[in-house]
Amino acid sequence: MKRFRSNLSSKVLIPLGKTFSGRRFFLAKKYQRYLYKSQYQDRSILRAKRIASLKKLIAHCYHNVPYYHQLMEKIGINPEDISGLEDLKNFPLLTKSTLRENFNSLRANNIPISKMKLEASGGTTGTPIQLFIDSTTQYRVDASDWRFWSWANFLPGMKVAEFWGHINELKKSKTIYSKLKLLMENTFMLNAFDLSEENMNMYLKLINQKKPDIFHGYASAILRFTRYIRDQGKKIHKPKSIILTADKIHQKEKIEIGSFYNCGVYDEYGCREFSIIAHECEYHTGLHVADEHFIIEVIDPENGHENTNEFGEIIITSLVNYSMPLIRYQIGDLGRILDDKCQCGRTLTLIDFISGRTADFVITKSGKKVYGPLFIIAFDHVKGVSQFLIEQHEIGKIQIKLLVDNHFNNNNGLISIKNKLTTVFLDDLDYEIDFVNELYLSRSGKRRTVISYLNN
Repeated sequence: MKRFRSNLSSKVLIPLGKTFSGRRFFLAKKYQRYLYKSQYQDRSILRAKRIASLKKLIAHCYHNVPYYHQLMEKIGINPEDISGLEDLKNFPLLTKSTLRENFNSLRANNIPISKMKLEASGGTTGTPIQLFIDSTTQYRVDASDWRFWSWANFLPGMKVAEFWGHINELKKSKTIYSKLKLLMENTFMLNAFDLSEENMNMYLKLINQKKPDIFHGYASAILRFTRYIRDQGKKIHKPKSIILTADKIHQKEKIEIGSFYNCGVYDEYGCREFSIIAHECEYHTGLHVADEHFIIEVIDPENGHENTNEFGEIIITSLVNYSMPLIRYQIGDLGRILDDKCQCGRTLTLIDFISGRTADFVITKSGKKVYGPLFIIAFDHVKGVSQFLIEQHEIGKIQIKLLVDNHFNNNNGLISIKNKLTTVFLDDLDYEIDFVNELYLSRSGKRRTVISYLNN
């Protein structure tokens, strides 16, 4: 029965659904075959293709997007001036507030609105970002997503348990359109935003009944659900793979999940504005970027200079959305570009990322900004630390909230944490440590590592 349902989805429902919704299923499959080849091409060839795509995009923006035409006239850039990826640095960063304020002028005037689709991001703070995307080129997104998920042993039509957390999207999932879409994709949704004991028992029952091939969704939600099932000694159907997205957990927590289910656990990096941007392969060296679709920069958030092999702010340029082009878009996450070569042989850019808001940083006594996720170094090797949250109400002082399990040793654990913090910050940062039973989630359901109240 399970195989019949997967075949029905992959061979009938998905082709019909994608075709009738305008997403051009058979063109997507053809493009997917192209992506399978391009991911192994020499990096110089991939770079040349991105430069060609960038030139085409900039010319389109100059002639058809009022915002960029005015901007390029103002700063003195002509489309003919674009000769390499480095020329992107002549463009200012595109912030989310700029996107909101210039929404109408960022829309291309040579593409009929009937050929566009309006999307809205969840918004880490609960404030969504709206933008138009190319409905006629959505097949490229499908093909790229399928390529990424194939690295996690997924084939279209496999049953997926989706742990999703944004309240607006969960409401939308109850509409007739969304129900048909979930039926087509052989997917069922679980509310990751409300993980009460009652709900988790209900999810367990659904999973054992439906036997999904893939778990996909909020990393922190899947971690919490897994720990509950494990600690309660309950039996659960084991998926073939688990794909973590939306927020990020520690490496040791990924290993914990993988060990429990005895399957591969893969990080995915993406957002509603772009869909999936990068994904882990079977070697877990880093996340491979869809270089055919994106140009990734990593800059120092304070001075805007390029960061090489260090964590900085991720800046993204989409090469495929002509309806509302986003050039040097500040997505709000931290990451770094890796020089490593992956054993899989793919030549796509490798990155590591830290999901969260770049606005969430701690200010030390001397005025130094320390980005929240970088505090992981103080807790990552301390046994029994499940989660942490740092709050700052005044400069130079933080409150650390720790969620620990039975493996945490009060004496040795606290000593280890304090020694690491002292080594890193000396006397530049005062702190208090409190033990808690629950930690804050943002309105979008994502786990945050720092909440600063200094500018609130």
